[in-house]
Amino acid sequence: MNNKRKIKTISLITCLIALLSMKVSAEILSFASPFSDNAVLQREMQTPVWGKAEPGATVEFNVKKDNKVAFKAKTKADSEGNWLIETKPFKAGGPYTVTIKSSGSEDVTISNVLFGDLWVCSGQSNMEMSYGWGLTRGKEDIEQDTYDDIRLLHVPNRTSAVPTLDFASNWKICNPEAAKRFTACGYFFGAALKKELPDVPIGLVDSTWSGTYIQTWLSLDSLAKVPEVAEVALDRKVAVENWFNGNAAEEYEEALKQWEATLDMFANAEIKPFEDSFDDSDWQRTAMPNNFNTHAGADFDGVVWYRFNVELTGEQAGSEAVLTLGAIDDEDVTYVNARKVGGLTRHNEFRKYSLPAGTLKEGSNLIAIRVTDTGQTGGLTGKADDVALIIGEEKILLGGDWAYHVNRVDFVKKPERFDQVAANSYSACYNGMMVPLFPLAVKGAIWYQGCSNVGGEALYTKFFEAMAEDWRENLKGGDFPIYLVQLAPFMQTHKEPYNSAWARMRWTMTQIGENVKNSGTAIILDAGDHHDIHPKDKKTVGERLARLALNRTYGRKDIVETGPYPTGVVKTDNGLEVSFKYADSLKTTDGGGDVIGFQVVDADGKASWAKASLANNKVIVETPKDVEVVAVRHAWDDYPVYNLLNGADIPCGPFQVSVE
Repeated sequence: MNNKRKIKTISLITCLIALLSMKVSAEILSFASPFSDNAVLQREMQTPVWGKAEPGATVEFNVKKDNKVAFKAKTKADSEGNWLIETKPFKAGGPYTVTIKSSGSEDVTISNVLFGDLWVCSGQSNMEMSYGWGLTRGKEDIEQDTYDDIRLLHVPNRTSAVPTLDFASNWKICNPEAAKRFTACGYFFGAALKKELPDVPIGLVDSTWSGTYIQTWLSLDSLAKVPEVAEVALDRKVAVENWFNGNAAEEYEEALKQWEATLDMFANAEIKPFEDSFDDSDWQRTAMPNNFNTHAGADFDGVVWYRFNVELTGEQAGSEAVLTLGAIDDEDVTYVNARKVGGLTRHNEFRKYSLPAGTLKEGSNLIAIRVTDTGQTGGLTGKADDVALIIGEEKILLGGDWAYHVNRVDFVKKPERFDQVAANSYSACYNGMMVPLFPLAVKGAIWYQGCSNVGGEALYTKFFEAMAEDWRENLKGGDFPIYLVQLAPFMQTHKEPYNSAWARMRWTMTQIGENVKNSGTAIILDAGDHHDIHPKDKKTVGERLARLALNRTYGRKDIVETGPYPTGVVKTDNGLEVSFKYADSLKTTDGGGDVIGFQVVDADGKASWAKASLANNKVIVETPKDVEVVAVRHAWDDYPVYNLLNGADIPCGPFQVSVE
């Protein structure tokens, strides 16, 4: 590798745009963002280390332990001041100091550096979730345990339409203070690895963002390899280049006004819905919070206005207050008594708006919200007690009947400005939070994402494959493993068979773990929550991911890697025989022979419950008479009921398998 950082999947022109947009002083000798005191560098390979220097300057690099040089090298910075050196392969251990020198600059040293195994932890909110979100199992571990040779690096949230090259963060030793601010799933994964690999330092990199789709975590060039979105990705690439070449920025404001006027029929009204004199007598009513599917219609994208009046006393009205609305999907503009008090565009972010003294009044107070959804489910999606007016210690719930109006017009895509892109824009998190890590050497990655893509399982495998290829090309480590988490149970348990989108996504994710090279899926059917999309048991999740890594990456075949996986369904005289792998000592949770949660699917696609039992480490499923059964399902629900485990007490996840 030469001394230039190479991002293989990003076009040259885009890289040039990114470099021109960065405000980096090439005159200051420095390490790049992934390198600081307490860092972990990947052991047993030539590990890239890079940074900035005077263009053309010679950079001397050395690694020392106990004041003895263990490795040294020289390189020259390129015309833009970039330098890169690869170390020799080091065995696990340390601590080391790493120093860079260049004529005319002060020496720069990072200390307490370890060589070990580095894992990237990425995804959306369930991976981002930390101690402060409220944990159950394992909470005391984070509060009490310190691991001197587990190190934590948090990549701050940042989006960009073009690749960025740095971030502001430093490695931390894994003590309670640092662990509480880190991904809990990643923490428990690292702690489980450390238990089995006591002599190997572990480095964990937290690059996560709540509510994000998988499409934001891979490059536009990689998205263009997915045929169903290739045209959109390539069009976006051109639009980004035009924006930064100065051809589109001036047109944005006018385009945005036209877009808002198109979607909002009240945009040019003489009296607006946020004004008290507006007449909403012909509007419909709905309880809040509520998503668009319940009152605007399934798959509705566009604008819905909401109005609600709350009566206040003079004493209440004379104080400062806080208005909370919970999560909103996607965008809102919120008014109180015709005064705009807030508005956010981030998908599913909790809305909390301060109301200065004078905003409220004695008597009737009008709250008006314009909600705009640009894709999938929209509306107020939080809990009932999220929608409230808080005055001092008093919390006034606002969940009564709200007037609402759906602007039923053809949806037009919102114009986008590319100097401040949303987290779910194509490649936004990739550019802001992954590219600065390239070409870091790693052992592997863990991935917990998918809630935002539920309903889109048909493309999820293609997106994951493209992401894996992208990351493996740009992080050093060859075809390093990427282990993912199957989505936890959530929402309703249905009495009758139900073709659950959550089940379809879980089965898609399980198949990814078996079919994508160097992957695997952690089954967490026993770690869900009916009422919370963010279940609080992250220790089970981290430990299940560690099982995969220990077995498949570290060769610990004595550790069962995952839950039972169906390998086939055949007809027998006794019924349908379902075979499994990862299924030594199949059992039920109660120790009995009856297996619950099975369904059979007929040729018309209709599912019905089926009796099932264990026999010779397989499951025998009874079939109805005179019904042509074409497939067998298991645990096929939003929040499924099941009892099938392997000998390691790992559940069998949802699946649908055709009858041979």
